Amino acid sequence: MKLVKALATLSISRLAIAAVFLTVAYYFLYFDAGANIEQQITSMQGQITAEKARRADIEKTMKKEEEMRGNILQLARNLEVLKSKIPNEFKDTELSTLVNRASVGANVKITLLSRLAVAPVAKKPGTGSELIDEIAFDIAVSGTFSQLIHFVELLSKEEKVLKVRNFTIEKNSDKPDDSLIKFRGEVVGFKQAPAVAPAKTAEVKK
Repeated sequence: MKLVKALATLSISRLAIAAVFLTVAYYFLYFDAGANIEQQITSMQGQITAEKARRADIEKTMKKEEEMRGNILQLARNLEVLKSKIPNEFKDTELSTLVNRASVGANVKITLLSRLAVAPVAKKPGTGSELIDEIAFDIAVSGTFSQLIHFVELLSKEEKVLKVRNFTIEKNSDKPDDSLIKFRGEVVGFKQAPAVAPAKTAEVKK
């Protein structure tokens, strides 16, 4: 009100000067407020960008977790399939029967077939070795190269999982023209290891 009365007492020339002054003051005040708003908008945009980046990182992590879950499930299925091929029991007589049957089918001669004492090995949990036990035979056979290949193929086609390891192949040094080859190695069968009961925790007496 005082400002209005003061303006009313001014002459036209002074009133014009006052109007220009007020206009300039309003102009600067207006654009100063606009600058503040622009700063706020810029700050908000920065926060939005940071939030989007954080969300993208979270989505990537979740995607990796889903992939890991899928891989674990697939490995679990593969393990179940493998375990289904490994019997709970696998006797020495069964393995020797399979070896003899393969030798007849391949027409090779068995010169040695004896149970091999497998030295106990500490099995590390989580490696898979704690799930199976081995039954191994020391074996020596003779035949032509193609017969020996057929013999190994017949063993590999058995329903039960078998493995041939630590083998050597040699010709008869006394008869260079002899087509017979000597095969010496180990035939290994597998069975599921008995489940180990979890260790009981010691009870604390009260």
